[in-house]
Amino acid sequence: MDLHLHPALARHLIALINSIDRNPLNARLICVTHDVLLLDEGIRRDQIWFVDKDEHSVSSLYALSDFKDVRQNSDILKRYLLGVYGAIPDLSRGDSLE
Repeated sequence: MDLHLHPALARHLIALINSIDRNPLNARLICVTHDVLLLDEGIRRDQIWFVDKDEHSVSSLYALSDFKDVRQNSDILKRYLLGVYGAIPDLSRGDSLE
């Protein structure tokens, strides 16, 4: 999504999908993005999913709603960038691209 859409268009599309008035049939949008700023767009906890890769390169998928301490007024972006929810690359391992 972030590769082919301007960030303003992505935010507008998410707002349309989340609008009861503009999306009365409750259509869904499933997308993958690295745009962490979308975490500040009023998306519900059950709509945000993370993918984390372990030391064996095995990926796991989990929702923000799996974390019980996330409240309506939580600063999700800040907590994500601090590593609270995982799914942040571990650059300290010094992995090579080989």
